[in-house]
Amino acid sequence: AYQPPEELASRDECRREVDPGYEDSIRRTLRERLPAYADAEWLGGFAGAYDYTPDWNPIVGWAPELENLYLALGWSGHGFKLAPSVGEVAASEILGRVPPIDVSALDPGRFERGQLLRLAYGASARG
Repeated sequence: AYQPPEELASRDECRREVDPGYEDSIRRTLRERLPAYADAEWLGGFAGAYDYTPDWNPIVGWAPELENLYLALGWSGHGFKLAPSVGEVAASEILGRVPPIDVSALDPGRFERGQLLRLAYGASARG
């Protein structure tokens, strides 16, 4: 069941250790989906603040009021799997080229303009 992220006064307050039972949870999933890895050596894990924007969509684009600052943040857990594509987009835009993927809807100015996006997950999916 969905549990909203805990509110933190500061990112420095977040836990850095995985939740108790996390390894068991991962191993159960591996047994179902990738049985060959279910008994692999457990090296550990880490935890941190869950980062998301007001509309649960990342910010990708030039900072509105700061010269030469390109932003790619607020991934709410999706950044790792999307990093290769975002890297291509960021590199293209920083070099003044047309990016291979149109991410213009994710520009940082959307919040000031009141143009929050909706997705099939996160807070925007519930309201």
